[in-house]
Amino acid sequence: MTDQITTNTIKSERFLAATLERVFQAWADREQRLEWDVPGNDWVIAEFQQDFREDGIETSRFGPQGDPVAESFGQFLNIDPPRRIVSAGVMRSARTGEVSSATMMTLHLEAERDGTRLSLIDQSVFSRKGRDSRHAPTWLGRNPRQNAALYRAGRRQMTMSQSTEPNRQPTELDVFLGEWRAEGTSYGGTDQSGDDPKANREKWESEHKARWHTGGYFQIEDERARPGGAVFDTHWVRGIDPETGRMFASSFENHGHKRTYD
Repeated sequence: MTDQITTNTIKSERFLAATLERVFQAWADREQRLEWDVPGNDWVIAEFQQDFREDGIETSRFGPQGDPVAESFGQFLNIDPPRRIVSAGVMRSARTGEVSSATMMTLHLEAERDGTRLSLIDQSVFSRKGRDSRHAPTWLGRNPRQNAALYRAGRRQMTMSQSTEPNRQPTELDVFLGEWRAEGTSYGGTDQSGDDPKANREKWESEHKARWHTGGYFQIEDERARPGGAVFDTHWVRGIDPETGRMFASSFENHGHKRTYD
């Protein structure tokens, strides 16, 4: 039987509070990439090599603690410092060598205000096994750690007079900060099932603006989404429970729904 494949294109934009050169270096420098380029907080990098030049090769092996069996092999196709990186590669099992996905990634960087506008296009093809695996959503799962690292770097460049949160320490919630956009496909509805997880597909476009509330205890985000052209606006409030260290969040939708996550 011919294996089923799924294609997907993800477009993502983020504003990062760091200089153009600082953001580019976070991708170019091997040690800096090791700080953020892991698709999951509970995953580890067992091996990572990067020859950052055109036609250079990058390889890595990663996965859950104690079982890092996901392996990637890629090549840099175009590098235009400090504004563009284009690469292509495959994801496969380190045990069997079976390829689960192939991806081309295009990264554009532009200086904007006191930071950098990052635009990323991820064009991927997944086998059925790759689609069902935990690491199928590749680059969007990796960007948050980079965003947090660069946000912290950007904050070190700020003076105390510019900061409205002088006592706040960096947290995992920093991944949401700033202005960013997302484009893709949404799925759901009563027709969605295990046999047809992508029922009712609709084009998804959304814009996000997130900041820390005065005092630095709560984060506020406004999300304006247009699934299939419909209006879907959400106001988010997030925080970290000081006793448990766990994140909590509440969302308030323009349809009148309130949801709580903890």
